[in-house]
Amino acid sequence: MFLEVFNINHTSGGKEVYNERMKQLNKLTVINEIDDLLETYCDGCFIKRELKINGGKTLAHRFCINSCTVGDQLQFLGQELNKVKTK
Repeated sequence: MFLEVFNINHTSGGKEVYNERMKQLNKLTVINEIDDLLETYCDGCFIKRELKINGGKTLAHRFCINSCTVGDQLQFLGQELNKVKTK
């Protein structure tokens, strides 16, 4: 039943088509999660804004990468995105 949803025919390499479709879904899921995190926590972040004003863009970016828990999650999701290879 599930394979029919993706119009997969077992006799014409259906497993490869299914695997490719699942990779696309996984990639899309990770991209959506990244987008949600950025939209929810990073857009309008008080700490980032203050660091950018007082210490510059580099300091703010360094804080986000090294000290922020959301930055840690974004790095993890980026690594997961790199694992999903597409042609």
